[in-house]
Amino acid sequence: MRNILFIFILIPFLSFAQKDDFFAENNKVSWQKVYHTSLNPNEIINKLKSINYFYDISLNENTATLKFKDLKPKYRDMGYGAGSMSMYIGSGVFFGGVTINFKEDKYRVTVDNIMYDFSYISIATMSDVQTRNNLEEVALKRGSNEFKKGFLKRDSEVLNYTFNDIFDVSKFKKMDENW
Repeated sequence: MRNILFIFILIPFLSFAQKDDFFAENNKVSWQKVYHTSLNPNEIINKLKSINYFYDISLNENTATLKFKDLKPKYRDMGYGAGSMSMYIGSGVFFGGVTINFKEDKYRVTVDNIMYDFSYISIATMSDVQTRNNLEEVALKRGSNEFKKGFLKRDSEVLNYTFNDIFDVSKFKKMDENW
């Protein structure tokens, strides 16, 4: 009985520590998710092109590579305000590389080389300061593949939501081509 109570108490803590679809290898952070679809690779790529984040797109037989830019985290869509976010999430703009692998009725998206541009006003110089940073600097403990607790709290949740929002082509409505 005591063991069962312990398990029920432990479950919420274990589920809170999830890192969504992020993983770390060789001190690099990536995001990966598999989607199911009836669309072919060309249709998927065309839907992604329509949202204007993507460029440098290359489609081979079962793989597409592309890059994204100017992606702002969608924390407001989740009900959060800028004041409750980490500064780089609240005012950062993200970019990086994407690989999409296609198999029958599904596709796997891998986002890597995730970076963000962040600007702020320096109190010392009273000027606008712009920085470009790797996500690893704020997501991983130094020299490790272990995620920082601060990243796991809300930052990964917001970035996971944002990436999922742009890569899940099932939510894109089919355009009516009839006038």
